[in-house]
Amino acid sequence: MDSDNNIIKVSEIRNKNYKFIIPYFQRGYKWRPEEVGMLLNDLDKYEANESDKNESGYFMQVLSVKEKENNEKSGNEFVVIDGQQRLTTLHIIYEYLRNDKPLFEFEFERDADGGKSRNDFLNCLKEEVCKPLLFLVDDLAMDNAIDNIVANNNCSIDEVFIIRACGEIFKFFKEMTDDDKDKFARKIENARFIWHEVGGSGSEDGHKIFENLNSGKIQLSNADLIRALFLNPGNDLGDLKRYQITAGLEEMESMFALDRFWYMFNRTKDDSNCKARLDFLYNAVFGIKKEDYITDDRQAFFKLKDSNLLEWWGKIRSAYNVMVELHEDPFAYHYVGFLNYIGCLDGLVLENRNEDLIEARKERSKEGFKEFLKDAIRTKMNLHDISEYGYDNGPKVLRQIFVLHNIETILGKYSDLQKNSGYDLEAAFEYFPFDLLYKESFDIEHINSQTENSLTKDDDKMAWLDSVKNDYKDDADIKEILDDNCCDSDKAEEVIENFDKVYLEIMDVLRKKYSDWISEGNENGIGNLVLLDSVTNRSFKNSLFPRKRSIILENKD
Repeated sequence: MDSDNNIIKVSEIRNKNYKFIIPYFQRGYKWRPEEVGMLLNDLDKYEANESDKNESGYFMQVLSVKEKENNEKSGNEFVVIDGQQRLTTLHIIYEYLRNDKPLFEFEFERDADGGKSRNDFLNCLKEEVCKPLLFLVDDLAMDNAIDNIVANNNCSIDEVFIIRACGEIFKFFKEMTDDDKDKFARKIENARFIWHEVGGSGSEDGHKIFENLNSGKIQLSNADLIRALFLNPGNDLGDLKRYQITAGLEEMESMFALDRFWYMFNRTKDDSNCKARLDFLYNAVFGIKKEDYITDDRQAFFKLKDSNLLEWWGKIRSAYNVMVELHEDPFAYHYVGFLNYIGCLDGLVLENRNEDLIEARKERSKEGFKEFLKDAIRTKMNLHDISEYGYDNGPKVLRQIFVLHNIETILGKYSDLQKNSGYDLEAAFEYFPFDLLYKESFDIEHINSQTENSLTKDDDKMAWLDSVKNDYKDDADIKEILDDNCCDSDKAEEVIENFDKVYLEIMDVLRKKYSDWISEGNENGIGNLVLLDSVTNRSFKNSLFPRKRSIILENKD
């Protein structure tokens, strides 16, 4: 093929036995389940046409390649400049659907440094690595199985993303018939790329092309371009340093892929300040403001490309190391995570102190930094007598108070464990899951239901009575009320007729008998409120406290 753009079908690439070489400067496979799902849905909606016309088949955008230098296979080996993510995803999908010849053959330059072959890994997913997923129908069970596969196979970050992609693919096809799967495989074979073959030779030319493509129609991420600068064999870093940086970038990508680490510093999964998660780190180190990043997300790349690479790598690595230290320190993790939750962090800058967290940590002792964070929280929250807070203060303030209470409870437990050297702190200590605050919806709920009977449906009234019978079966006074009002009667109409009277009598007994019952008139005080995820809260309806506690414990298990 010449250097012009040409339309090429996936089936043609497969039949010509092309081999795709993934160079050092390319990032590994990084598509998330959501991106894999979007491609699956797009292919599924496309009506396949098995004619040989170029107009048929789903359009996969541009595949930019450069023929390998000293190619000994008659022009069949190509270095991938852009398009690796789509190529790999198609390969994984096709390997699930067909057990014969693989869709593509890959060679990863990083495999030359030793370790498992990524190409071999891709070709044994269905029959070996991900085989346990084939027999699972429930999505939750599949997610748990994926976590087990990742944990038990000492996976690299590339392999983690590949296995999670497999999970999304298996879920998508689990209810399809064999005929539907065969039709889908043909859609992949008919899919089209714009084949963009560029001239030049050598790895340095490939890197320059990779950079230049970003100024045209093929938009590459800032993180990809920065990786290319560091790993380009044409720079003056030397092979050993490039290898060290490769390992460092892999480690950083793995850490930033962890939701516990990510949501310590961020409040959304796809923040407008980071199209790739590593952009968060780059923007912080290079001082890129959010508004500038939104205008052009390659600001950090442009600052780096004409600068001292080794010096900037040192700064990036130093900032990353401090972030990891904060993540691994229980007090820093919880206080930084909370400051992020209440909106005090802009990148790594603590807004109400106008101070960079990295520099603040470097300038203070561990204990001094902890006090610095606590003071920032006190200033932002500005709390007075906690007993005066209640439902009328609104959900935002109450959520913050309850999250802070949870954090202090956790840290109090940690401090107690520290005093006993016989405990394994890593095993006994539990971190607050900040990610759940952003992934799930939470409600402010009353612990003990208010005195007024708000039940209107007969089914809800009967369910409430059943709950009382079960939760207070050993309470003689409540049993007497139930017996006197025929609540064990099979006649539902009679039970419903007496319900309002029974409700008031039972609530009166409970208020008088139990010392922990909320006093009348203080039902909306903070002592009678709790923060619950919405699913659990909806399951309560108007249950009394013992039933609510039971539901929470069941959900926890």
